[in-house]
Amino acid sequence: MMRHRGRKRAGGLTLIEVMVALAVFAVLGTLTYRGTAQLILARTQIEHELERWREIDRALQIVETELMQIVAPAITPGSTRTPSLQVQQSELSSELQILSLSQAAGVERVSFEFRDDSLAWVRRPEAQAAATPERDILLARVDAVRWRFLTPAGWNDRWPAPGGTTSPGTTTGSANSLPAAIEIVLDLPDIGRITRLHALR
Repeated sequence: MMRHRGRKRAGGLTLIEVMVALAVFAVLGTLTYRGTAQLILARTQIEHELERWREIDRALQIVETELMQIVAPAITPGSTRTPSLQVQQSELSSELQILSLSQAAGVERVSFEFRDDSLAWVRRPEAQAAATPERDILLARVDAVRWRFLTPAGWNDRWPAPGGTTSPGTTTGSANSLPAAIEIVLDLPDIGRITRLHALR
């Protein structure tokens, strides 16, 4: 009878095999952690971007709603009444003022004011000049806000338009002293340039 040389290998893993298995699990765990972290970061960034676009859309909807409600009552000669639509613009700020019809407050003097990197929405009843205006920030992180107005001679960045002409067959002070369209241009540091055109006639 032949004798077996050496001993039979005992069941189980050697120390080296255990160390290799632990190293593999460590690598897999690191990769899983990094992948999960990147997934969470990407999801957070997408949520922030979606929220930003919702803010922009809400601001533009409010601007459009107010522009759709512009009223332009006739201004008698010699009247000191503020025009229904006027704008003041510079490199660092801009303000569009309109006379708007509100279901809740009647006729309101509404302003869209850009300064200090934000666009604000300001409302005050026209019949209450001394009333404290309501003010809300429509949009933050804004580099610039510019307005343009469509006249028979083309686009103009001033209103009332130079020379008093506003729309075909009308002049400043008439019941229809409004441009044919108003354009708003937003420069946003994280998005770029957004342009919206609103027809008034």
